[in-house]
Amino acid sequence: MAGVGEVNNNPGLEVLAKQVQETAKAAADKDAEIERLKSQIEKGGSDEVKATPRKKDATVSSASTKARYAIIIEEARDSTDPAQVDVGINGRVYRMNRGVVCEVPPEVIEVLKNAIVGQARSHVDETGLNKGVRYRPTRRFPYRVLGKAIDENGVRVNTFENETPEYE
Repeated sequence: MAGVGEVNNNPGLEVLAKQVQETAKAAADKDAEIERLKSQIEKGGSDEVKATPRKKDATVSSASTKARYAIIIEEARDSTDPAQVDVGINGRVYRMNRGVVCEVPPEVIEVLKNAIVGQARSHVDETGLNKGVRYRPTRRFPYRVLGKAIDENGVRVNTFENETPEYE
């Protein structure tokens, strides 16, 4: 039986042992680099440490502007329409409930404007005969823009609290 660090003339085991040694050396080098950087930070840092990019704080908005527009996404037309509409832009997802005033950046309105589907309509000629089906482009998520709620400086310019339509 082979002892620790010994290989029984098996080429596969030799390759594996070499990979383990390389991985251990790389881990040791990484640990040494971390310790070196920690000591530099404790001593006041260096240009190399200060230049290291940091991830953005999760609370910081990645929208192109602070401006927000109040919109209402119309109620579902049938049971297959989702109750909420999700719009994803650059890794950020905006979830909007239908029939409720939502404040969104202009990019969301652009996505909603470009969400087009073909709606089938029967085509009838002047004699009343069916000539087949034609598709008409329609918005996937019909919406209304109520106006600007927050300006580019982050200052509220309008509230749209009572804009939700009520039906009896």
